[in-house]
Amino acid sequence: MPMFAKKFTKLQLKPRESRLSTAPKLTEEVDDFKRIELKLSNDKSLTFVNGVWINLKKNEDLDDVTKTLKKNQKLQEQNIMLNAKIEILLDLLTEAVCENESRV
Repeated sequence: MPMFAKKFTKLQLKPRESRLSTAPKLTEEVDDFKRIELKLSNDKSLTFVNGVWINLKKNEDLDDVTKTLKKNQKLQEQNIMLNAKIEILLDLLTEAVCENESRV
């Protein structure tokens, strides 16, 4: 039996080297990579800005478009908050009317 012992023994494996970097992540300016421009023809091009494809003409400024998109997002958030406030005020008004009717 001793001649088969080496074939069936467990091999000692080297521990794996860590492939993940433990160094802190670098914060880089990746502004160039956030904007992707797709030229379809000489006069038509699409630009990918903040998750949206935008048809830009040559005279439009890309910064104006990003400012407008940010302002639009901010206004949508304000609209949601105002709708929630209106719902709360309507609930309070309904409670007040019910209390007044129950007293009479």
